[in-house]
Amino acid sequence: MKSYQPKSLLNDLQYYITPPHDCSYLENKSARMVFLDPIHRIDVVTLSELSRVGFRRSGDFVYRPECHLCRQCLSCRVPVQEFQMNSSQKKAWRRNQDLTMSILPTSKATQEHYDLYERYINERHADGDMYPASLDQFEKFLVHSCTESFFIELWENEKLIAVSTPFLAVPSPNCFIPFVSSLYSQAN
Repeated sequence: MKSYQPKSLLNDLQYYITPPHDCSYLENKSARMVFLDPIHRIDVVTLSELSRVGFRRSGDFVYRPECHLCRQCLSCRVPVQEFQMNSSQKKAWRRNQDLTMSILPTSKATQEHYDLYERYINERHADGDMYPASLDQFEKFLVHSCTESFFIELWENEKLIAVSTPFLAVPSPNCFIPFVSSLYSQAN
């Protein structure tokens, strides 16, 4: 008797693996990344499937950490329908009721978005491979995308304090790297 395994469209994609390099997250560790061929354009369904098996998006690049005997930087999935805030999250929610949220296509990125991103990189990643920030890097990393993505902005009065860049996924949006004002995050 032959076993049946449904065909996955993920098996038809071309992948590449990087040689070992210094890990961006852990000192004295090496890392490797599996990349989807960036020439291959994918749809939201394919990106959603890739996301479910640990792939991430960075601009037009779709990749997954593939480190021997290490799983320290795996993506976190939150089942939103089942999520219940704990007491510290409820306090933070109450403390931040003065914030307003807006949604904007990444194609509408402004200098204000870049300025916040640059401060974030300089303050939080000055020792990493993303430093120093540049407009070209910002656009490749957050504005250009292999699928439809958007900014979720948090504003305090007239000041942009945080941005997250999810992409539309099936069955629900996937969050992508947020960048936050350190002045605000220290206070809250």
